[in-house]
Amino acid sequence: MPHFPKPFFRPSRGLWYVQIDGRQVNLGPDKEAAFKQYHALMQSPTPVVAPQVSSSPLVVVLADAYLDWVKRERSADTFEWYRYRLERFAKKFPNLKTSELKPHHVQEWLNEYP
Repeated sequence: MPHFPKPFFRPSRGLWYVQIDGRQVNLGPDKEAAFKQYHALMQSPTPVVAPQVSSSPLVVVLADAYLDWVKRERSADTFEWYRYRLERFAKKFPNLKTSELKPHHVQEWLNEYP
């Protein structure tokens, strides 16, 4: 059952509030006026907020940066081990952003191994 916002009184401040979309809206100290304002808020359409576009890098960019580090800091065999696997993952998901990466992507990639 969905939560429906209801006015509540804060004795410490002597004010009525309602919580809408995670923020508390001050309705004032008078109960009758607060409920009138509450009903007006509930009748007005909710403004649609566009989701923020994050500048999340591609997984392949992150993998390349990691491989650069492994090449400098670890043995050649270790580098080759990671390179082989990360290149296969990058070929499977070339345009995947890091913010979109989910466990099912890794599982799908792992399922291709015999």
